[in-house]
Amino acid sequence: MFRLERYAQQLRAETFTADGPIPEDALEALASTRLLVSGKGAGWFLRRIAYLWCGALLDTRCNTLLLPVMAQVREMDTALPELLGRRNRECGWGLEEEFFTERLESGACLVLLEGLEDGPRRVRGALESYPRCRYLVASGADDGDAGSGEDRFDFGGPQARRVVIHRQGV
Repeated sequence: MFRLERYAQQLRAETFTADGPIPEDALEALASTRLLVSGKGAGWFLRRIAYLWCGALLDTRCNTLLLPVMAQVREMDTALPELLGRRNRECGWGLEEEFFTERLESGACLVLLEGLEDGPRRVRGALESYPRCRYLVASGADDGDAGSGEDRFDFGGPQARRVVIHRQGV
């Protein structure tokens, strides 16, 4: 069995309902290493990318593809490797917390975070802890901003992009 098979199958099953075409401007923005997606369709877009990425991972059975790591910001009460380690034990993926730590530290992950408005400091902490990873962050706010004053989130950087997605029925 492919080492990441159970992990990818579960993430794919969790994101199965995200079907439909991806807007062209959002596809182009995926070339950025840091992408902030906002609007009514932001969560859908995040799940759609996770679904498609896991499909590629399962089709190729290739450990060198970026590992999709998806988390709800409100659940990030610990560092990402600890959160993933806990989910690993609950779900029986057969991976170790060290596996996630190594992938995150080496930049071999596509980190998908949903709910920027639930904890801009948590998102900032992930970005600072694992700066070599690619990030796709979703915010339900149309302007993609969260927080105020010192807590205000600035995605910034030369590789950062923002895209607003509005999707009917989401």
